[in-house]
Parts: sequence; structure tokens; C-alpha cells
Amino acid sequence: MTCKLNADTSDGLKIVSDTSGAIDLQSNGVTKVSMASSGNVSIGGNDVLTDSAKSLTASGYQTLSNGLIIQWASATSASDINFPITFPTACLSVTPGVQFNGQLFYGNTFHISGLFTTKFTITSPSASVSIRYIAIGH
Repeated sequence: MTCKLNADTSDGLKIVSDTSGAIDLQSNGVTKVSMASSGNVSIGGNDVLTDSAKSLTASGYQTLSNGLIIQWASATSASDINFPITFPTACLSVTPGVQFNGQLFYGNTFHISGLFTTKFTITSPSASVSIRYIAIGH
């Protein structure tokens, strides 16, 4: 059921409902904020929060409604490391860390020599490290 709340009417607050499952906040009969039955939220017709594509696994990603993508994973050695999914436009940043004896360390000596939409290339002073990373792009 849609519950429409309109607070800017000539005769006061109006509440109207139907069977669609959405909630709309209106001013003067115009929807300003809407939450669909799926939970997606929009303000002024622009998506703010949507349940977009995601994989919340050890090697996963989350896409946001504005096109930003966050990805993470691990690799057993320094080399070409493939992202879980391809960034449509660009990978903007990769932050690597090393896992050693069950602890994760950042700020180690890494060199990223290639940053692509599908992968990045990384070298490390030690070949026997487990690398974890987070990448951001669109």
C-alpha cells in the first residue's frame, strides 16, 4: 500500500493510501521523498539509496546508485590481481595491505605499477605475503 502524506494542502494534512507498498512524502501534491516497497529511497526523483548489485563475500563488491563501486579481495602473492568485477569507467584508487600471522598491516612497501578497470599490478619486497586490498572506482 502506498501511504501518501501531503502536509501542504489548503485543508491541512492529507493521508492517502493504495496497494503499491510505497511511502511518499508530498508537498502541495508533489512527491518530495519516496520509499518504494523494495526499500529504495529517492529524494526529488533522484535515487539516494538502492539495493544495487553486490557480492558480500571475501572477494566482493558493492555498487552504489551514483555509479561508485567499492571492491575488496585478497591474493597470495604480488603480481597482477584481478578485481571481482570490471569497473565500467576507471579504478580510482587501490589501498593494499599485508596479512601476516593473522594480522593485517597497511603502510608496507608496495609498488602499484598498473591500475586498470579489470586488475592492478603490485610488487612487494616479499614474495611470500598475503595481500588484501580495497579498490574504489566507477
